[in-house]
Amino acid sequence: MLSGKIALITGASRGIGYAIAHCFAEQGAIVLLNGRSAETIDARCEELKSKFGGDALALAYDVRDRAAVSSAFSQIFKAFKRLDVLVNNA
Repeated sequence: MLSGKIALITGASRGIGYAIAHCFAEQGAIVLLNGRSAETIDARCEELKSKFGGDALALAYDVRDRAAVSSAFSQIFKAFKRLDVLVNNA
């Protein structure tokens, strides 16, 4: 089980990335979804929360932007103090 683990999945707005996020959420992980479209990622988080009742956080940024990645990781560590799993799908 992944219960309570903090998992960041990049490229999670659709396809394989969203499927991975879905599996992690189903196993009880707190999923952090990354994608470039805030609207799409927000919607995906809401889908996972309503289906599995767990926590999901949307992180809209472009993984090619070094400053945006650094800012996202700062936000993650401020909120959760750790990151257990990184799935670099983007």
